[in-house]
Amino acid sequence: MATEKESGGKIHFGYLVVAALPLLGATASSVAMAGQTVSKLALGAVGERHTQVSTIVALSLGIAGVAAFAALAGSVIAFYAAALFFGAYYGITNVMMPIFTRKSFGDRDYAQIYSRVSMVASISNAAAAFIWGTVIDATHSFLPMFVGVIALMALTIVTVIAIGRMQRMAR
Repeated sequence: MATEKESGGKIHFGYLVVAALPLLGATASSVAMAGQTVSKLALGAVGERHTQVSTIVALSLGIAGVAAFAALAGSVIAFYAAALFFGAYYGITNVMMPIFTRKSFGDRDYAQIYSRVSMVASISNAAAAFIWGTVIDATHSFLPMFVGVIALMALTIVTVIAIGRMQRMAR
């Protein structure tokens, strides 16, 4: 983990100067958006035919990104790689959610079912900012948040696999 030290009126985290952190964050956001864009195109091309695998791959990229954020503090290249992986995961929300919902529940009542799925996702995202912020404040560390996010993504992978097995058994 990076260490803080006073130097010339600026606080350094490893070799990153606090004054440069906004630029680092903005660039990471752009890298994540690039990952998301490529992911959306790839998931759109492959997702209809290989829904379960595409969803699991996207979730696995999210796990890799979050794990890299947690484990590789202090490396700008690792930080950007983590942002790229997390961005690739985030493509799942716009592309795979509707495809997975249709493949899981079929066309009957799709609009009603998907609207509920979408609403739960939106509420979960809104609540997550508060919940993870509270966890970080309570523990004075980002690590519990990273572990919690990885656990939720892993649980989602298990759920995707279980849904796929139930679908195969129903045929």
